[in-house]
Amino acid sequence: RGKSDREWLKSSVNRMVACSVEIETEGAVYSGNLIREFFYDKHQECFIFSVNPRLAKLFTDDYTQIPLAVRQQLGSNFLKWLHAYILSHKATVSHPHYIKVENLKNLSGSQRETRKFKADLKQALEEMKKMNILEEYWFTESNVLYFVRKKSVLLDYANLS
Repeated sequence: RGKSDREWLKSSVNRMVACSVEIETEGAVYSGNLIREFFYDKHQECFIFSVNPRLAKLFTDDYTQIPLAVRQQLGSNFLKWLHAYILSHKATVSHPHYIKVENLKNLSGSQRETRKFKADLKQALEEMKKMNILEEYWFTESNVLYFVRKKSVLLDYANLS
């Protein structure tokens, strides 16, 4: 893994820098690079990406920023993925987000059997509660996950930037 993963990522990002995309919203059309540039620090072994600011403006309130400091606190790749998933969905007390466990498993790319995936999921959701990301979550008898995000999460993140 290691080096081959970095090389794959570097190659993929190079293609995103080189290629053009067209994105249309209700009020505008953007045509240009998805990623403006990237930098790889060989000593710290980290990538830094820059999105074209004009592209970012198309999404104003419709994208999720996850601070690097918070992301680095998350242990497993699954926990990082679940964190991003939770933050990218509105999930209020009056409108909790819901998804079948099987669908969530498929979205995450997990190859584990559903019963084991659900056990991992419960553990990760408890971690999200401890980190004050989730207010609550529950499962129905038909294996549907419901969750409510903490109101303060996005406000706390906004203060980090």
